Amino acid sequence: MKISIYSPKGGCGKTPLAINFAVDKGYALATNESFDAFSGFFDDDLLLFVAADEEFPEIPSDIDVVFDLAGTMSKNDYSTLSAIQQSDVVIVPIWNNRLSILGGLRAIQSVHAIGRPVIVVATKLTAKTKKKGQNWIESEDYQCVCNAVSSLKDELGYMPAVLPLKYSEVFETVLGECVSVDVVASKSGLAKYTHRELLGQFKDLYQEVEKYG
Repeated sequence: MKISIYSPKGGCGKTPLAINFAVDKGYALATNESFDAFSGFFDDDLLLFVAADEEFPEIPSDIDVVFDLAGTMSKNDYSTLSAIQQSDVVIVPIWNNRLSILGGLRAIQSVHAIGRPVIVVATKLTAKTKKKGQNWIESEDYQCVCNAVSSLKDELGYMPAVLPLKYSEVFETVLGECVSVDVVASKSGLAKYTHRELLGQFKDLYQEVEKYG
């Protein structure tokens, strides 16, 4: 399976998502990021780097890969376009920030224009409601992202799934050590309990992605 994680806006959670897929699902990791954050953590034969103005090679069908993509899909941004064109599904992370929402909506429109399905992940969720039985999809952050995505429903002809992903300091460990949340949680019973909600959110995301495999 081939998955792209894409947004033109930095800081929305692309790389932590990509690392979790690579570690938990055993995917190869391909990126056009200008800095090398992965060498020494992943086997060289499971890593692929290209410059923004270079195309990704066609990945063989028997290799599962997650593309961690920066860029704007402009006419000279060959890497982003070549990755998305060969992806089964594109994950667009968006957090409740004006620029992130605007960038995310543009990303969804661009991906739709080349015929690829989209899953949205509402990232950095920080507050639930105070009602009994509260749920992350009832949070203000999630609702703002979901409402913005729903504005494209008529244009797209469908409503992309919008999955919640709460903010957690564990993502600093994910980025710093290139490990998944599941790996961190497996270190102790307390860690597993602490991150149980986040683990459930990743499980839901993995199940949603598998629908496109």
